[in-house]
Amino acid sequence: MVIIMYMEVLFDYIPWIAVVILSLGYWSQVYKIHIHKEVRDLSLLSYVFLSTGFAIMALKAYSENSTIFLVKQVATFIPAVIVCFQIVAHKDDHWHDDDDEICSNCNAELEPHWKYCAYCGTPSLENKPAKQA
Repeated sequence: MVIIMYMEVLFDYIPWIAVVILSLGYWSQVYKIHIHKEVRDLSLLSYVFLSTGFAIMALKAYSENSTIFLVKQVATFIPAVIVCFQIVAHKDDHWHDDDDEICSNCNAELEPHWKYCAYCGTPSLENKPAKQA
């Protein structure tokens, strides 16, 4: 009987832990963008769809009087909307690494795996042929 009581308590709390974990996934993305100002690999459309879906499901959870699902939808809706605003605000920002090579022609920063500058087409330093003496 005691085991059944503990199991019921456990089943009452585990979904709330899941809600916290799910929302932390989105909040960690918000924090990462806040620190690095890097959004070039994120899709605004994806986060708009996620935000819209979370809002619709929050209304459904409210209409069904489901507290846990309402909290889950709101806890994921808010950071998804924040990410949308961050994507718009930082769309022109560029991530910078001090170790990255600089193009000798246009002074743009080159990604480590680039053999040519994506901005002007100049070969990277490691891809340039050695000068003949």
